[in-house]
Amino acid sequence: MVGHAESNFLNSAREDPRIRLEDVHIAFGPNRVLRGVNLRIAKGETLVVVGRSGEGKSVLLKHIIALLRPDRGEVWIDDYRMDTLEMSLLTMVRKKVAMIFQGSALFDSMTVEENVAFPYREEKRLPKKEIRERVVENLRRVHLTDPSVLEKKPAELSGGMKKRVGVARALSMEPEIVLWDEPTTGLDPVTADAINDLIQETQEHTGATSVVVTHDMASAFKVGDRMALLHRGRIVYEGTIEETQDTTHPLMRQFIDGTATGPLTEEEEEDLG
Repeated sequence: MVGHAESNFLNSAREDPRIRLEDVHIAFGPNRVLRGVNLRIAKGETLVVVGRSGEGKSVLLKHIIALLRPDRGEVWIDDYRMDTLEMSLLTMVRKKVAMIFQGSALFDSMTVEENVAFPYREEKRLPKKEIRERVVENLRRVHLTDPSVLEKKPAELSGGMKKRVGVARALSMEPEIVLWDEPTTGLDPVTADAINDLIQETQEHTGATSVVVTHDMASAFKVGDRMALLHRGRIVYEGTIEETQDTTHPLMRQFIDGTATGPLTEEEEEDLG
């Protein structure tokens, strides 16, 4: 049985999506990465996109924020078509969106304080004292409360701490949409679970629409409302978390059972349609 909240998200995604990808294609030279991606994501939901390494999950994320433009197809946030939007409007829409990159994308030459303060200083609207207060508050939200952290450089931080600082910086402008690129990759299980908790806390605090790309199924089941499977450049499965736990879909079942390492059989490929 589908949970009530998940059912609402599914209906909202169909009828009034916050994010919409329509028949999105992109190739890099001879390598066709996305081959007709269709996705609808509801306001306030967390959609998890899973798939093998190299399937184009991060490429899909970059299309949402127009860091990449499709060779064919359409990408929408609300009523703005991102793939054709002029730069002035694109800059405005991007202020609604935060992206937490796989490697955290911190500035190596800056301290933690300077990294988290960077979006505020780019806006040039706040006095230094208020910027510092906001930086401290943002770090507190990601459970970094030791004052000594402020002066550390990224090279002095653990992988988990880097992720937290990246989240603190991304959330500094109160985004309406949060894109998470492999948030638990390279982390030990305890730290990965703490990052999953942080994703949930962030969702509860902001009410943002979130897209998480991952191949970590424990993370996917913990943080998601719905799940989509990217395979050979297309979305071949979508379902709520409860539906996914019980699915008989051959490739999705491989991911759940931890056996999605080798190629599918001819019969399994035929079942994908």
